Amino acid sequence: MKRHLFFLISFAILNSLAGQIIYFVGQPKKILKHGDYKQNLEVGKYYYSWHDWEKAIEHFNQCSVLSRRAKHFSYLTRSYLYLNDLPQAKQTVKKIKNRQEKELLRLAILKISSYGEEPKFSKCNIDRIIVDRQDVINRTKSRIIAMAKNQVPDFGE
Repeated sequence: MKRHLFFLISFAILNSLAGQIIYFVGQPKKILKHGDYKQNLEVGKYYYSWHDWEKAIEHFNQCSVLSRRAKHFSYLTRSYLYLNDLPQAKQTVKKIKNRQEKELLRLAILKISSYGEEPKFSKCNIDRIIVDRQDVINRTKSRIIAMAKNQVPDFGE
């Protein structure tokens, strides 16, 4: 009895330490053709984290074909940005459902496109532009709140 209890507890502990489960087993081309939305999303995130933007775009586009879900469009837009493909990034940013993410990426695309015909930026430069745009959004929100407090008499008293 003690032996079974020991194995049960050790099994539970080891499984909790396993971390994130990857839903593909070395055959991303097979998943691209025959996989479902979740499998393609996981493989696309895997390639996205390893900065292999072309393969990530293939899998995220397959997600678009398989489902109407919009979870992958943020990754897809950022992948297009990192490849300096602004027309495709402009097309996919329209499909993002999260309003804050959509506005942030739209502002980043506007900033990048203001540099000329075909700007070539690295991932670090694009991430820096996105962070700068996020700072602008946060400062604007705080200024709007401050102006609203000044216009409302006896606010907070």
